Amino acid sequence: FVEDPRGFNCILSVMVRDIEAAGGRILLNTAVETIQYSPGDVKVTATDTSETGRTQTSVYKADAVVSTVSLGVLQSDAIEFIPPLPSWKKEALNQIQQFNFSKVYVRFATKFRTDDTCRDQIVFICKDASKPRGYYPLWMRYKSAPQDHYLYMCYLGGAEARRVEALTEEKIKDEVEELFGNAFGGDDWRNVRTEEHGSGVGRSKYRPVAAAVTDWTSNPYFMGSYSCFPKGAFATMPESYLTRGLTGNDADSIADEGKDESQGNETTLYFAGEAFDDLYNGWVQGGYRSGERVAKQILANL
Repeated sequence: FVEDPRGFNCILSVMVRDIEAAGGRILLNTAVETIQYSPGDVKVTATDTSETGRTQTSVYKADAVVSTVSLGVLQSDAIEFIPPLPSWKKEALNQIQQFNFSKVYVRFATKFRTDDTCRDQIVFICKDASKPRGYYPLWMRYKSAPQDHYLYMCYLGGAEARRVEALTEEKIKDEVEELFGNAFGGDDWRNVRTEEHGSGVGRSKYRPVAAAVTDWTSNPYFMGSYSCFPKGAFATMPESYLTRGLTGNDADSIADEGKDESQGNETTLYFAGEAFDDLYNGWVQGGYRSGERVAKQILANL
């Protein structure tokens, strides 16, 4: 793991600064509905939502457009492309899958023990056959959290990620309390109660006082966490079909394998994001590299 106390915000803040310095705008709360494209001409129709909740439809025009929405959004047809994506492009998009990954965050009011058993990382191996596979396996403690905040994060994947995303906060607390209580509390941990915030109400010290989980799988703007290549991906077609841009006049049946989009100045619709990098798909580096690749192609085509 790479630790950086600045977080990813240090990367985004520099990008935002550079975009604004160049006269660009970043529109938040703007959901794209349609992308109409032809050589050198793009119209993007989007629904803008104000801070008061009012919505309005806006049309944005440009010479080219870069789609950086997730693979899950593209596969769901949430955005209407005019003309529709050619069949070879859809087939390329369906060669890979969107993985389900979630993070669970919990905060405990007290330390489990006074000795050194509160490790920075905890791995649980669940032997209970009634529990689903991948049941809260890996936990990491936030060392930078305030001293009176015992904050832990758990990684979940696959079906278990989907299951936990659908749970209520109280149900997550129930499951985490049982997990940590059985691991650290001994046989009678359920009978040991502590007063909760001076309220006179007793609770187990292994019950989190707060819990939250990401919603990447169910969020319509993500529809999954990151891309992954299943066995047999691109066995019957070139991987270049995935990253190739479109003009609006593309053949539907098969892509022209000899065409290099970086040399074709009619390309109008480009694709970028972690799923469209051939080395680091699924990672931030992949998203960055793909954006850099497409930016160079657009500059070459101007």
